[in-house]
Amino acid sequence: LLARLFLGCPLLALCVDPDTFSVLDVSKLCDGSDSLPRVRGITRLFGALTVALPPPAVRSPRPPYLNPALLWRTVAAISNATWIPSVSAEVIHGLLDTGASVLFAIYGNQTARLLSTITSIIKSSPELSQLIPEISLLSTIESAQKLRSSGLAKARLDASFWSAIQ
Repeated sequence: LLARLFLGCPLLALCVDPDTFSVLDVSKLCDGSDSLPRVRGITRLFGALTVALPPPAVRSPRPPYLNPALLWRTVAAISNATWIPSVSAEVIHGLLDTGASVLFAIYGNQTARLLSTITSIIKSSPELSQLIPEISLLSTIESAQKLRSSGLAKARLDASFWSAIQ
């Protein structure tokens, strides 16, 4: 499963293989009008898999490698690599859409510092601060920070979630 996700969005592999960036063909990530939404969808799925617990009907636990620590390492690796305009923002945006509240719940102030670093990367570049994916990512970061400060963010699905959909 992870291999297929990494093939769909090679930036996700930066946390396990830093050399990925040197062989990454950025033009393939940006080819076609549907490439950025596809990348964001893949990263949202990846983020959801790292933070969600399986339903009670599934009697096997979550695989040990699919955990919030993998999400944390992935976001940190992408933000520490060379920023690819629009693509890096879409990838991080997808990951934070599904996992920001969990990262805040587990890592607290470290998450705040990581998101602050991402914000400063975008705001310090005149080019990046004008791109729509980067602006959208900044909006998601602000929303996550507001949810954290208001105490409304939830780290996990409620136990009643799975019974409600059966």
